[in-house]
Amino acid sequence: MRRAAALGIDVGTTAVKVGLLFLDGAGEMETASRPYPTRRPRDGWAEQDPADWLAALAACRAELDARCGPVEIRAIGVCSQVNTHHLVDAQLRPVTPAITWQDLRAAPEAAEIDAAAAPRRTELWGGPFTADASFSLSRVLWVERHAPAASAAARWILSPKDHVVAALTGEVVTDALSPIGVVGPGDAYLPDVLALVPGSARLLPPIRPFDAAAGATRPENPAGLPAGIPVSVGTMDAWGSIFGSGLVRPGQAMEVSGTSEVVAVRSDRTVPTPGVISFPPVRGAHLHAGPTQAGGDSLSWAARCFGVSVPELLALAEEGRRDPRPLLFLPHLAGERAPLWNPDARGLFLGITSTTELRHLALAVLEGVAFSARRLMLACETAAGLPIAEVRLSGGGSRSLLWNRIKASAHGRVLTPLASPDSGVLGAALLGLVAAGIEPDLDAAGTRRVRLGTPVEPEPAEQPRLDALYGLYTATYAALEPIFPRLVASGDR
Repeated sequence: MRRAAALGIDVGTTAVKVGLLFLDGAGEMETASRPYPTRRPRDGWAEQDPADWLAALAACRAELDARCGPVEIRAIGVCSQVNTHHLVDAQLRPVTPAITWQDLRAAPEAAEIDAAAAPRRTELWGGPFTADASFSLSRVLWVERHAPAASAAARWILSPKDHVVAALTGEVVTDALSPIGVVGPGDAYLPDVLALVPGSARLLPPIRPFDAAAGATRPENPAGLPAGIPVSVGTMDAWGSIFGSGLVRPGQAMEVSGTSEVVAVRSDRTVPTPGVISFPPVRGAHLHAGPTQAGGDSLSWAARCFGVSVPELLALAEEGRRDPRPLLFLPHLAGERAPLWNPDARGLFLGITSTTELRHLALAVLEGVAFSARRLMLACETAAGLPIAEVRLSGGGSRSLLWNRIKASAHGRVLTPLASPDSGVLGAALLGLVAAGIEPDLDAAGTRRVRLGTPVEPEPAEQPRLDALYGLYTATYAALEPIFPRLVASGDR
């Protein structure tokens, strides 16, 4: 007998993750992951090859086949990184690399668009919104100016999950959530926003509900899947993690500890708050969220600079907790996104003395990322207009009990890790189940199939120190905010 399962696909920043959610038990899921490179041909650029996503998907599928044996896949769901865009022609062949969310090349175009929109910001978007370097229209304008041949050949602008869905089914669609800043109420594109970059409207895929079926797998597909399996339209990884974290009630929150820290709070209302992405209500649910720029990426950077592995870095940080120093790390290694949205922000160690050791620097990195998440969590709580009752933790970083303890104490909240840290993969699988009609809706699917791990309590002995450091963290950024642009400009001379 072949076990019935749903296949979840998460096209992340550094890897594709694929999971088989078995339908005969209480949320058992087997996952596989394959990394791919991010190329940085110039300072501030970060791009990927869409062919790498499909190759990684095929490799994950082959690994799961070998590990799990015969499986009957009844549904497929997809989510992915967002504000990563590439242009394809009418035959779905990429005419540009995928410009990732970390890429800053379109910052001048973004500033131009934002300045043009500023007098009508509330009219255009219904609240605060900043057109930054990762905004889709900023990229469209950049390609038009700097790669005119690619612009002329382009038919669609796609996110990674749109590309995967098109490769599996032949259908070009997107959802209303992933094209951030260009979709408004009623799940329709905003014509006045699109008018900021004339001609951009022709590139946008048709919008369908994220839990609808985009189509079915075609006989020839890059993952070698059987034909006829329903594939969901899918959505961004943040919403995939919302569904995979089982956030079904107002006041529930999540933190996804991946390449960046993604924070989101579910609510039944919206209080416009600068720096927070407050999505239009989705079936009565208000979501307030934001991504930082560097979470796990900060650990990878520090490990590389210190000449150690990430596990060794974590061990050093554990040693540093025995005699912590007043030392700060600002994790703005490639600018900062939510809630600051400052491409000129830069990373910093503050408080180094002649007695500072590597273990103290390692601890400061973990704490600095925790502070960036705390700042964002507080902003999202304000936007939610109600207190956070529960925080669920997922992502690769949630595998570290040390970091979970630091985060719980930095937030001053109980954090509950998921039993499976791959919330995006699980959420994608749930999308597939709804699209295939196996589950009635996502709230029911999340309630039934999301499993929780052991809660992590704040450490009373650590909280006063971390609260004091957090105050210094925010004051340091405020003091340096006018310095950052001068520092960046000095590199252009």
